Amino acid sequence: GQGPIKVSLFTDYFCPPCRGLEPKIEPIIKELMEKGMVTLTFVDTPTSPYASLYTRQFIYALNFNRDFQSALYARHTLFEAAERNITEKTYLEEFLKERVIDLKPVDIAPVLAFWNQTLKEEEINSTPSCVIVNGDKKEKLRGSLEILKALQDLNRSVPKGAKAPESGTPDGKDAKKD
Repeated sequence: GQGPIKVSLFTDYFCPPCRGLEPKIEPIIKELMEKGMVTLTFVDTPTSPYASLYTRQFIYALNFNRDFQSALYARHTLFEAAERNITEKTYLEEFLKERVIDLKPVDIAPVLAFWNQTLKEEEINSTPSCVIVNGDKKEKLRGSLEILKALQDLNRSVPKGAKAPESGTPDGKDAKKD
């Protein structure tokens, strides 16, 4: 998305609270994207020993198909694979292929560098976490309940069918310049 509000979601596929949160926030995130309210960044956060394997597959899946719906489906499928405790590369690739997720290898170093920089800047040390930047206001949330409530509140701030303002002010009007 290219909305004015920046939302960064920090998760690990092997984190049980992350796995529980994902299906609850998915419809909210879809609505926020449809309303044009948010620019969403998923940040795979390396808290489990298998994070690098799953991160690589997620990036490869996005490299094959970059649309938002495909990203959500890849995340959903990777969470399912983690719940099944698939920890071998070959088995994970087979599982993704069975779920019709194609992978296209790419150098993942730039994405990892961006994610690592974001993790340091935001001082993220647990999952699930979320950072919402709305104009001058920055909110760091930890835990499923905080994140869910903040996204619900954000979604309620613009009625269904309406579009978010495009300028930097809440009412969509540009601030007067002297």
